[in-house]
Amino acid sequence: MLQKTLNLTVGILLAIVSIAHLFRSIFEWPVYIGTFFFPVGLSVIAFLVTGFIAYSAFKLNSKNSDTQNIKY
Repeated sequence: MLQKTLNLTVGILLAIVSIAHLFRSIFEWPVYIGTFFFPVGLSVIAFLVTGFIAYSAFKLNSKNSDTQNIKY
């Protein structure tokens, strides 16, 4: 798989996950796994982390496209 395709795929998937965490934080949707309740604050942190990684993947993707067009 090309690096550009991988960066784009990771960026899109993490952006979707980040948006899902943002919606959970805004609408305060409860999340339970078994009897453990995940606080909304964890989704805020997850939104920030996944959003940053998605941004970094998109930024790397644009850097790769710039360097591939250079002819030596």
